[in-house]
This record gives sequence, structure tokens and C-alpha cells, in this order.
Amino acid sequence: ATTFRAGNFAAIPYTGLNPSLYFSLLFFTFSTTAATDSFKSFTHCSALKVFDLYITCICTAIDFSVKGVTSISCDIHKYGYAPKGNSVILYSNRKYFKCQIFSYTEWSGGSYSSPSASGSRSGAIIAAGWTAMMTMGQSGYQAAANDIHSTFQTLLSGIQLIPELQILGQPNSCVIAFIIRAEHIKKEEQTLCIADEMKERGWANMACMQKPIAVHIQVMYRSKTFNAEQWVKDLKESVAAVVENVKNNSEKYKDGLSPVYGMAAKLPARKVVA
Repeated sequence: ATTFRAGNFAAIPYTGLNPSLYFSLLFFTFSTTAATDSFKSFTHCSALKVFDLYITCICTAIDFSVKGVTSISCDIHKYGYAPKGNSVILYSNRKYFKCQIFSYTEWSGGSYSSPSASGSRSGAIIAAGWTAMMTMGQSGYQAAANDIHSTFQTLLSGIQLIPELQILGQPNSCVIAFIIRAEHIKKEEQTLCIADEMKERGWANMACMQKPIAVHIQVMYRSKTFNAEQWVKDLKESVAAVVENVKNNSEKYKDGLSPVYGMAAKLPARKVVA
């Protein structure tokens, strides 16, 4: 992948940049200055396909002040806490919105136009999204963002203290991905066994990843139900159990989720599971 710094996007011919901020837009917007100091330096934006070239963009800003950004999308059903199906797309100029509209004049029922691929949509979803955002309000989102940041710091610090683990990249907002260091396992897919161990301890929030193979946790607003210290304790025990089972050539994880995800990640023909 090629990395372009902010300000260079406009130099790419015939393209526009859409920062897909479905995780972080509301999170960053409502975080306090103190809470954002450690991660305001950059935001990972969406991959932009230019013919056969995928460009990974790292922005120093997440708005239209970045030259070349033509639209911004945000799924408010995530950190906006609205019902599933609510999304927003903003354009820097009306001319880009016109390109979004589909129009067909030869339909037997008359002229048909729609601003979205899904066509007509229920107004109930939009109303529910509006209600959720008005209920949360600025103070609600502020509290959520601060709580997420606090929990994130607790988890990050705890994971860093587990010597068998290696954190991928430099997490700075609400998602942490990590692997078991190569010297503690026999094949990289065994990292995914952490998810199986955590599930046995009552945690179903570990996600398996591929390219690279890893596990990750996304921090959400649930301060009253999520015990971050206990999660770290259980993670430490889970990692130790995986390492011990690998060392003893145990077949414990043969029927768990980890072999399924591991196999999918290693398939040479991706269309087998597509």
C-alpha cells in the first residue's frame, strides 16, 4: 500500500477521498481535549481504490479542510448509538451529490429516481436515529467518549504488560489488535485461540482478523457492565492457557472457532468463501 500525507490527495487525478469514519467521527467530535491528546495526531481513513491501486491514507484532520476530501461518511448506528441502518454522507460540494442520484426515465411506472442504492427506505429508522441522538445529546456523547477513552487506556496498558503479546500498529482511539509473539506458538493461526479461551471465560467480544492474522477488541460505551480490569486478568490467563496448550501439543482448539478463521485466512482461492 502507498501512504499519502494530508494535502497530497488532490494531486491524484480523477479521484476523490472519502474518510469512512464509521467508528470515530462522533467519538473524536465529542471527546474532550484532555481525552484526545494521546490520539489526535492522526486518524486512519478508508482505503481508496484508484484503478488497481489501493492507497492507505493517514490524515492529520478528518474534515473538508483537508484538500482533496470530497465526502465524509459516518454510520451513526455505531458510536452514535442509533438503530442499525442509519448512515450519513456529507459532500464538500453539491456537484458530488448529483453523481450519487440514480435516475431511470424509461420505467413503465414513470420516471424513477433515488439517492441511494437501496431505493425507498423506512422513515422509522431515520426517526429512531434522530431520537437516539437527541436523547444522548452533547453531554451524553461527551460522557461516552471520555468513558471509552478511559477504558481503552486501561486495556492498552494491560495488554502491554503481557509479555507474550505484541500489539499491532499504534492504537490511539478505540480499537486494539494484537498477536501472540512468534516464539510462543508454532503457527500464526494459534493466536486466534485467544478468542476461544476468552469465550470460555464469558467474553464474546474478541474478533478474529486476517491479513494479518490477529485478534482485536473494539471499545464501546458500557461502563456499567464492562469490567476492564477483569478483562485484562482473563486475557492474561487465556494467553497463558494457549501458550501452554501449544507447548503440550494439545488438541483442545480443534473444534473451536480459531481453526475456522485460521483456515479462511490461509485459503489461496478467496472465492471459496466469497
